[in-house]
Amino acid sequence: MIPQSIELSFVALVFGLYLVVLAYLWRGASMRIGGIVAAAALMCSWLGASAYFAASGLLVAEPLAMPPTMLRLVVGPALLAVVLLASLPATGRMLANAPADWLVSFQAFRIPMELILYGLYTSGHWHRRLTFEGANFDIATGVLALGVGYLMHKGRAGRGLVIAFNVVGLVLLTTIVVMALLSAPTPMLHFADEPLNRVVLHLPLVWLPGFVVPLALLGHLLSLRQLLQRAVLDQPNQLEA
Repeated sequence: MIPQSIELSFVALVFGLYLVVLAYLWRGASMRIGGIVAAAALMCSWLGASAYFAASGLLVAEPLAMPPTMLRLVVGPALLAVVLLASLPATGRMLANAPADWLVSFQAFRIPMELILYGLYTSGHWHRRLTFEGANFDIATGVLALGVGYLMHKGRAGRGLVIAFNVVGLVLLTTIVVMALLSAPTPMLHFADEPLNRVVLHLPLVWLPGFVVPLALLGHLLSLRQLLQRAVLDQPNQLEA
């Protein structure tokens, strides 16, 4: 059984991310109250739906299903939502005047997330391979986010540095996600040594692949899109100069 302190820490992190997203929409993107309420309701609905999938046993009912039930019910819909949100014209308008450092500094949440995963490892529920003592270096993204975000806030970070940060973050995120998928008890299992990645099939850790990872991905995509938009807007001025 997962220690209650670890479960509570993870739930607190999820709730904190929920509030950070709403704060960004309100203060950073200056979204109207109606849009913020809609965003809050959509996030609550998705958290509730993914919680139902885990609590009802749907995610473990057909362990040999292909594609895996977790991919069909949780990971797939979350990734589709991320791609949609990152590509909407309305998202581009929102990013136009939003502070760029928020989307980078936000990724610092990966430090406490990796500490929670380490806690799962020390309690015997997570493989060492999937922590910073193994092959998961995603905590580096959180540390870099603090430094790059600070430099951006002070106006001392060039576009190349921010792009490099996002690329590194995406690579590290993809690496741990793939390893976690290959460590789960599904037909895609590759790393078969115990403990397998079973905790994400149950509450509250189902929100790791269903909410936390998609938010990290969305943050990187939005940051890159914002940089691209501003580069295009700056181009005429550079030509005139």
